[in-house]
Amino acid sequence: MSFSEITIAGMDESRPPMVRKEPYIDLYFRLSEEPPSVWLNEFDRLVARMNPTVRINKLQGDIIETYVRDMVEIPAWLEVLKAKVAACNQHYTEQLRQEQLAEAARVDRLRGEEGPQGKLNKIIASLRFD
Repeated sequence: MSFSEITIAGMDESRPPMVRKEPYIDLYFRLSEEPPSVWLNEFDRLVARMNPTVRINKLQGDIIETYVRDMVEIPAWLEVLKAKVAACNQHYTEQLRQEQLAEAARVDRLRGEEGPQGKLNKIIASLRFD
């Protein structure tokens, strides 16, 4: 299975940050692509206790929704989020690698002489059709 790393690609153009009366600024960061559900689960785990809150709406899975209380916090907050995204990429890539190793081992067991496929191959090879 192929996986290209997810990045924060920019702001959601349909919801740009705006100065309002509230003591916070909503931020909607657009991801480079919609991540797989396993990646999203890891992201949820990593940001569960963060303050301010961070989430990816499952219906619009390529947008990180968060906020800051002061506009000067935005660059530093973006760096924190980029680190979380990178950690998710690393975790997901390692999980894929482990799954591929397990599948390769399973196939080796099946193909091995004493594995089920090896036994079947022996039976098929011993059949005589004359």
